[in-house]
Amino acid sequence: RFYPDAPKIFPTNADLHAGVGLFTVGATAASGKTPQAIKAALIAELAALAAAPPSSAELAKALNQLLTGILATRETADGTAAALGSAAVLQGDPELVNTDLDRLAAVTGAEVQRVAARYFTDANRVEIDYTAGTTGGEPAGTGSATSPAAGASPTVAPRQTGASPPDVDGATGKTETPPPPGAPRPIRLPVPTETRLSNGLRVIVVPKLGTGLVTAELLVQSGGADDPPGGAGLAHFTAALLTKGTATRSASQIAEEAEALGTSINANAGWDNSSVSLSVIKTNFVSAMGLLADVALHPRFEEAEVARLRVQELDDLQVSLQEPGTLARLAAARAVFGEQPYGHPLGGTPRSLKRLTGTDAARFHREAFQPGGSVLVVGGDIAAADALALARRLFGGWRQAPKPFGYSFVSPTRLRAGGRVVVIDKPDAGQAAVVVQRPAISRSDPDYHTALVANSVLGGGYSARLNYEVRVKRGLSYGAGSGLSPRRGVGPLSASAQTKNPSAAEVATLILREIDRLGTAALPESELTPRKAALSGEYARALETGGGLAGETGSLAIYGRPLTELSNYLPRIQAVTAIQVRAFAVRRLPAHGADIVIVGDAKQFLAALKKQYPNVLVIPAAKLDLDRPLPEK
Repeated sequence: RFYPDAPKIFPTNADLHAGVGLFTVGATAASGKTPQAIKAALIAELAALAAAPPSSAELAKALNQLLTGILATRETADGTAAALGSAAVLQGDPELVNTDLDRLAAVTGAEVQRVAARYFTDANRVEIDYTAGTTGGEPAGTGSATSPAAGASPTVAPRQTGASPPDVDGATGKTETPPPPGAPRPIRLPVPTETRLSNGLRVIVVPKLGTGLVTAELLVQSGGADDPPGGAGLAHFTAALLTKGTATRSASQIAEEAEALGTSINANAGWDNSSVSLSVIKTNFVSAMGLLADVALHPRFEEAEVARLRVQELDDLQVSLQEPGTLARLAAARAVFGEQPYGHPLGGTPRSLKRLTGTDAARFHREAFQPGGSVLVVGGDIAAADALALARRLFGGWRQAPKPFGYSFVSPTRLRAGGRVVVIDKPDAGQAAVVVQRPAISRSDPDYHTALVANSVLGGGYSARLNYEVRVKRGLSYGAGSGLSPRRGVGPLSASAQTKNPSAAEVATLILREIDRLGTAALPESELTPRKAALSGEYARALETGGGLAGETGSLAIYGRPLTELSNYLPRIQAVTAIQVRAFAVRRLPAHGADIVIVGDAKQFLAALKKQYPNVLVIPAAKLDLDRPLPEK
């Protein structure tokens, strides 16, 4: 059911097994609403399904959604193997994967009612309530401050220089060294077909026939970096409003039509672009694309929807700002980029969200959503000629309008010198979040592939250096890693971990040491080869799906990169040498240029931190102002 004033509803989930499974429903209460009221509404819907069969329209909608999900899963080798294994083990016949879609389509409303009446009973139900802020710590699932041994370092064999972390067999206690990765294999990718419409819109089709699914993504070259001063989050807010009503459809009509087609319209804003996308079964693609075009080109920005979204965004932000990891990430961006475009929070601040209006969003949309410079990518089970004809029909009338603002590039010469140490004192934090961040590279940088390998070595996976030093060797965190964010301007390298409050200073030093070691110590092939293999495998798996192909193609196009990079990625990654990684780290990633931000209970680590870094800026969490750059002192 769709409730315009409802809280955020979790997708229902049927977790079914050979034995007893679980059917779950849930919701997050909106501001001012009680968990009891939400629970009563959910239980009423379960009872309604048990009392009367769903309509034929509801059945068709559910079938479309299930088909989309199942076909998406089976686009990948892993998904196909899982489907075969499930049929073989749970149903006793792997051949059933060839008929299960037909059997799914044959389910009747009466059968749905019968099952609901049997299982959705008061005696068969467990209810769980969670109220944020009652435990003084992090919500479940955000990581733990202690290891299973109460903070003690796990027992592992000494690491050989450059080797991958050893595996310890829990039953025998013996240390096993994993085998080296095999030689990389080439992947065959479809050749994109590209056309530019008369209005300047670039249309790219990447066919992947036989999957039964089609993905489309419209990307425009304006995002969070174009947020005006004092208007942090405007691009994000505008994108979120696209699906809240058009000139001919209400928000509820958009949601209902999308669900009936078995899809959802996803509108998002990144730093450098905004996008509207969907993935749907091929028989519904034409109708779904009509909906996408309407959402992207004719949003209405009704004040009632603006007010409703503002409340929802503020509620979400209120929860996320209680998490040390979120505060550390946002404060680190302010430390590195200051007033430059990448410094403010992409999703906005409590102050800026309260100021944003429908008029602001309408202006941003009018100036940002232009066919010239935009890209429409269609990937999956569709012929190029059909996709192009549909694009001409739906987007050919889109007209270019004046665009008074220009993109603000982030250049290293415009950034302050790094090396700051900032503590956000949050006494109620059950653990500390440590983020070390510095400027790195842009997406067009010729060292892009070398940078990816360097990041993979540093913190790109379980066997990377940060996770080994912080988690495996010392048991200081359940995970440590790093991420590289190349953007149109210079984006950051960010390394992070969450740990016990008393070990925050130690973790910060370990992270800085590993960043420094990229440029000061040799990188053995025994370490480099597995990390390049990990990058290659992740890329190949991402391109197994039509959506993955469309996403990567769209990213190349919107950043002005040649589409040949689709096929060149693997050989370029494999060509990176240890000497190149070390030289890149010396030139571009010196540790002394990084800023350290720690959010946690300062009294538990500040003294130890000041022994290593005397000039520490301490800001009480209640006084952290994300609308402005961090104070210098």
